[in-house]
Order: sequence, then structure tokens, then C-alpha cells
Amino acid sequence: MKKPALTFVLTLTTLVCAHADVLVKTSPAIKNETNWTDLDNSFFASIKDNLILMEGGNAIFNMYGFALIKQADGSYIVVKHPEDDGETNCPPFDRKRIGSVAKVQTFNNVNYLVFYDRNGKPWEVLKQHEDMIGDELANALYQMLEGRYNHPGGQQFMFAGRQCALGTNNKLQPYTFVDPEDNDMFQNIFKTADGQLYTWVESIQGIDLFKAHISTETFELEKDACVGQLEKVVGDVDNGRWPFTATQVVLPAMLKYYNKNILRVMRNEIYARHGWHFDNPYLREHFSAQWWYKDRNNNAGIRLSDLEQLNVDIIKAVEDRMED
Repeated sequence: MKKPALTFVLTLTTLVCAHADVLVKTSPAIKNETNWTDLDNSFFASIKDNLILMEGGNAIFNMYGFALIKQADGSYIVVKHPEDDGETNCPPFDRKRIGSVAKVQTFNNVNYLVFYDRNGKPWEVLKQHEDMIGDELANALYQMLEGRYNHPGGQQFMFAGRQCALGTNNKLQPYTFVDPEDNDMFQNIFKTADGQLYTWVESIQGIDLFKAHISTETFELEKDACVGQLEKVVGDVDNGRWPFTATQVVLPAMLKYYNKNILRVMRNEIYARHGWHFDNPYLREHFSAQWWYKDRNNNAGIRLSDLEQLNVDIIKAVEDRMED
């Protein structure tokens, strides 16, 4: 397959991370007065006696969370918050963590608190952050869209950081994510400089882009005309359809915008970057059509980095929780 031309509109983050070596250090300590998020909720860590209290919630619910007890090996056991009465002080998503083992892992100078199930498989992640939770979520959405896309009609669409150029207008202009209820819980809805709202649905090839509006009665998003089924242009520095899976830990909340089949392809793209030979006909056909894929025909010598393996396991855990 002919190698596509590379885009020259790239963010600094893309340039820095494209070929960076990923370094990992396991089980550093959670520091007092630090913030952690899963993109849906944000928690404030505070040390009290032998407990680390993880307290917070989201823009709608602000409740007590859970607590951590540090073990000799540097890992943590998740226990109930001392003020959790079992009814009002802890939402259900916090109680699911009780009894889990959690470890802090550092990738590319970012700390992640990874929760493991009884089989030793990761199933949930909190990211340490300094910005507001809304900014963290918005940045994740900007990253999801970032890239150059081709329209079947020959037009080109560009998302570069917080700027985009859509269709016939090739000038980059600011765009922002919005929330219909104005509570900073951003969704896959964005507004361009002219005030037009858009939403999108992820696909294997790229995105299906729609014009949209917010209902004045329900304050919910309503799709309008489909702008087009856009195909993402994958260049050298992109390293695949989802390059972020090679440079940072994916948070389960970030994966809710993808269906089960897309997650399967995303997970296997991590292997494909290393030249993995696929026995599955669908995956073999899909990756053989990618110009960057080089089948090594021998998987024995292929080793994923710690970051890549963690992402494979997290994506698989989200897949398993989804209905077919």
C-alpha cells in the first residue's frame, strides 16, 4: 500500500512522544495532597494515620470515596473509607474497588494508580493530575480526534491540538468541547469558532462526523446531517490508528467512546506495531492493508513494553465488560 504523505501540522506533544522510549518505575508512594482522576471522577489523596483517604467525586456527586493501606511491597489494599456508612457516603463505583490491590506505576513521568482483580489483571486506573478534571477530560478528547482525515468527496479535515480545519475551509481555527448541561462533564460534542456544534462516532477507519444541536427542551444532544465518514490518514509519526496506546496509559473511561469491535482492533494494533503475525483472518486482512504493518511471521521474539502490556490488559478488561 502506498505510503501517504505526512502532515506538517503537529503538536509539540506528538513530536516529542512519537519515538520516545517509555520508562517505567513501579510502586512509588502516593504523596499527600495529590489529585487523581479516572476522567469521570476526581479524588484528593490525604494521609491520616495509616490510611490514605481518596475523597472526591464528580461535578454531580461529591462524596467520600475509599481508603488505601500501604503494604510492605509498595502496593496498596483498598478498604472502606472510615466514614462510609454503606448507604450515602460512598457511591457504588467506589465500593467496587474494596478489596482490590492497587499499585502506582510511572510512565513518561506520569503516575497512575492501577487496580488489579483477584486474577492479577488490571481493571481500572486513576491518573495523577494537576489540572481540573474537566481539563483532563477535554485533553483526552482532543487527543482522540487529533490527526488528518480524508472525506469521500475529496475534502480534508484536520484536528491539531485545540484547532481544527473542516472541509473546504483549510484554515485552522479554535474549537472547544462543550457539555449540554454545563457541568464540565464534557462529552464527544464540540463547537467551532462559528458556533456550529458537531459530534462524532469512532470507526475502524476514522470517525463519522455529524452536525448537531442541543435540544431546548431536554438539553440533550440531537444529531443532524452526517458530514461524512472520514478516514484517518496515518503517517510515519502516527504509528498506527491509535498512537496514544504506545505512549500513555489508556483510562477505561476514555474507551467508552469505542465499541467492542473497535477496542479489539485497537488492542491488536499494539501487537501489529511489532510485526505480530495474526492467525485470525479478519485481523490479518485489516493490518495487511496498513502501509506501516510489516508481518514478521514469527511471534516468538516479540516483546511488548510494560506500558503496552498494561494497555492490552486494560483494553481487554473493558471489552469483557461490554455486551456484544
